[in-house]
Amino acid sequence: MSGVEVVALAAAMATKEIIKGIGQYQQGKAEKQAYDANAEILRNNAARKRLETSLNEDIARSDARRSLARLEANAAENGQIDSPTTTGLLGQAAADEEQNILNMRYAGMSEAENYDNQARLQNYYGKQAAANGRNAFKMSFLTGGVKGLSTYYGMK
Repeated sequence: MSGVEVVALAAAMATKEIIKGIGQYQQGKAEKQAYDANAEILRNNAARKRLETSLNEDIARSDARRSLARLEANAAENGQIDSPTTTGLLGQAAADEEQNILNMRYAGMSEAENYDNQARLQNYYGKQAAANGRNAFKMSFLTGGVKGLSTYYGMK
């Protein structure tokens, strides 16, 4: 091979590596965009879960008030409103309803927080993918140069 052909081959090898690095850089950017989009969806899910939990809590409190009012009305109708047993029953029913409502609230808050944690993880993965793409692009200059030089000196 002539010297010009060897130089051209070495340049082609170096260019091939750099083009490969550009592709890895673009892939890293695309992955970051996908991870960021997933994170946004998860954050929206968390917000919806918080709203849904709040609405369900309000509905449950309203239902609990109606239920307790019925119990109290039945006790009054039967002349048992001042009975210690009735007072204890109403107090226990109110406490049970409140505990159920709080369990509902905490379960919803926990689920929303899980969505937020997943969103943060997706953002982290996106940053890592972008960094990996940038690093691969930078390394392509080094590997391209090394391959070009090794081709040049190997053929000389």
